[in-house]
Amino acid sequence: MNTSKSYSFTFAEFLAEMPLSERSKCARREYFAYCYGENKLFGERYVALIADYLGLAWDHTADIVRRLSIYLRAFTIVDDDLRDIPSKVNDCSLNGLRQHFLGSAWQLIDELSSPIMDPAQNLTAELHRYNEASDFYAKLHLNAGPAAVDWTYTDRYADRMALVRMPFLLLKPQTDCDRVSNGIIAVEGLMKALQILDDLVDWQEDLREGRVTYPTLCYCSSTSTTLVQQLRNITRSGPKAMEHTIHNIEAELPYHPIIREQLERSCGIVKEASSALKEGQGDTLWRRTIEIGNRLEAVLAECDHLKGSVERDNLVLRIQRSGAAPQRLHKERGENVESRRASVD
Repeated sequence: MNTSKSYSFTFAEFLAEMPLSERSKCARREYFAYCYGENKLFGERYVALIADYLGLAWDHTADIVRRLSIYLRAFTIVDDDLRDIPSKVNDCSLNGLRQHFLGSAWQLIDELSSPIMDPAQNLTAELHRYNEASDFYAKLHLNAGPAAVDWTYTDRYADRMALVRMPFLLLKPQTDCDRVSNGIIAVEGLMKALQILDDLVDWQEDLREGRVTYPTLCYCSSTSTTLVQQLRNITRSGPKAMEHTIHNIEAELPYHPIIREQLERSCGIVKEASSALKEGQGDTLWRRTIEIGNRLEAVLAECDHLKGSVERDNLVLRIQRSGAAPQRLHKERGENVESRRASVD
């Protein structure tokens, strides 16, 4: 299947539907493009990649599922942002957008029908998985401490975006069940690996938004009980105290063993995903996954080359430059947490 084809639901149409003024849409255009998923693996072309893997011809059902996935991505991003914002400064316009995206998803579910599966039941189950995972991580971020340093911290990363499994579940009646099951496992692994990488390269931004992610927690727990206590208070800290905490961490965290461990883990997950995706009917998603794996392996090779060198290796910077990690431009989600918390209307 040709994944470069034009689709019926463009970014302009996505933007036009939003219940916001034209001024607001223009001011936050980059953020809304991020919600839409332009040029993102798990974005507006995700369903085309899955259909290609499954060997399905593009039809009206696939077009509906693509639009549904865009709404679910947008809902996930806005909902995640609202979870980062203290309730006392909650943005009513973001609340409205969250309701708009979720409501639009449910409207599309009503357009799907199948004699052997219930689309509404599938969406209900996936939203339940998403909400459980989001609540789980919200509690970890608010209650950072040494007890949370465990591999299981990252086990539910794939559930943090509600769209990941939906294309498989909704297109499943048309294709081979084994290929569907293997594909779900592969893309869940890929999502998990990309989220691990995102935590590595965006740890400063995450802290500014009150999220204490796995690498930061591991570093602080292994070096200083004072830093762990500061992490526990991070969501209640003012900008000055938060920047002080980040300053205390940033000189050493990029060189901590946890960065290499997580990089190797991500590389292993991507390799497993690529092996499964290779068995698909189409190879577009497999080739994208191979590219990510090659970039990660190149970073590891560069690290090995520098072993024994006097120069310390900033792995975080290397991962950023490799392009393997999700690329989130500051302008997509705001220069800082305060600009993202500002009203969009």
